[in-house]
Amino acid sequence: MIDSLKTAFYTLCTGVQSQGNIFTETAEFGPQDWGKYFEIQVSNSSLPSHLRSYLDQPCPFWENQTVKQTHYLFFIPENLPDDLSHLSNSVSKLYSCKAAQSLEGPYWGLITKKPIPDSSGKTFSAQQELIKSYSGYRIPKVNEAMLAINTAFLKEDVRYFQGAGGQTHCEETSISGWPLAIGSMSNGKTLEIETTYGDWDESNGIAVITGKNEVNFGNR
Repeated sequence: MIDSLKTAFYTLCTGVQSQGNIFTETAEFGPQDWGKYFEIQVSNSSLPSHLRSYLDQPCPFWENQTVKQTHYLFFIPENLPDDLSHLSNSVSKLYSCKAAQSLEGPYWGLITKKPIPDSSGKTFSAQQELIKSYSGYRIPKVNEAMLAINTAFLKEDVRYFQGAGGQTHCEETSISGWPLAIGSMSNGKTLEIETTYGDWDESNGIAVITGKNEVNFGNR
């Protein structure tokens, strides 16, 4: 199973397609998919009704789009943190970052497929203030962004947070306090993880995630 995780997170890159129009409805990555793709058996967990109904609502970030077009839905099982601990430690060591936070599943995550409008070219503190305008949303953790990128690639052959300026800042920061950005690569690796070097205007924006216990979504 660990070998399967390593394969998924670091070497599933051959023959990837360009990002193209990512605002199309994509299949969710549910509990049954963990058994199919990772050989991890998890208890079935139905999607909460408030999340299911929210998928058909107008997107609060992009006009003329629904949430299910602009967001990606994926399940985080309860037995995942220990399985990902070696990956988190690798991230921390390689990029001089504080330890990536474990994910306390089970829960469903609903993440935007790219950084939200008006979040690029801002300081991290300004990005943190921006997200306060949207009820129920927060900046993703590193492991949440990693899972979203890789499970979407495995099941749908799509790549999120791709290219320069297309990555998303995450909740975790480098040891020096600067935000950690994560995104997909097209040069033979699944992920690119980098730290910024100062609290100044960055090309990377923020994706946002919701779904664990939140009920009310959208603009405040």
